[in-house]
Amino acid sequence: MSYESMTTGQLLSLIRLTRDVPRVVRDCLPALMTKVEESDASLKKEVATVVRRAWDNHYPIGEERDLAFELGLLMVWAGLHEEALFYFNASLALSGAEPATLWNVGMCHLALGRFDEAVARLRRARELDADVIPLDAFLLNKGVRPR
Repeated sequence: MSYESMTTGQLLSLIRLTRDVPRVVRDCLPALMTKVEESDASLKKEVATVVRRAWDNHYPIGEERDLAFELGLLMVWAGLHEEALFYFNASLALSGAEPATLWNVGMCHLALGRFDEAVARLRRARELDADVIPLDAFLLNKGVRPR
């Protein structure tokens, strides 16, 4: 099936038709990510609702792909940073502290105006992987002395 040729509304209808099966959401993610940023606010909220129902149906069994992380990215693309935090935190709980996840958590906190939380997560990401972000430049730009 060619998900890329479907509209956001059609993708959501397909997901609802399957009763919010997480595998279908995972398969639709690449297409949703390319389309959700340009969707209107009501459609973005609908994406968040459908994705949340699918997540509620998800039972992690050690899959190769980190569905929670990918759903977090989708919410970032939708501009729904509070929702994204939910999925990134679920990813941290299921997969452990990964630098990319911590970096995304930090960026969500930054987007939500929570500077101290952002810096804490970005610093932790940097502790795990010094190359994950140019943290020193970021902090100096914000007037904070890097550690």
